[in-house]
Amino acid sequence: MNIQLTKAQLQAFLALVAAVVLVSIAPIVVTGLMGKVVPDGLIAVSDKTVTGLIGVLGTLVGVMWQSRPKGVEPSGTPADPISTKDVNP
Repeated sequence: MNIQLTKAQLQAFLALVAAVVLVSIAPIVVTGLMGKVVPDGLIAVSDKTVTGLIGVLGTLVGVMWQSRPKGVEPSGTPADPISTKDVNP
């Protein structure tokens, strides 16, 4: 995988997370800090959005954790740091 592609994917993912958090927390901020009245339904949707985002992020981290490389097979050469052969026989 290309490093630039991975960096672009990370930036896109972080932008998406920031946008969802900003939109979902906005009604709570308006109610709490500004003292304005916001419909209860909007606050309920905001709460569900944050809860769903946490669930999606947890699932994504779990999938990434399981798809990581499990280990490397030793090549058997003395230069290999995990070699199974002795350097000085």
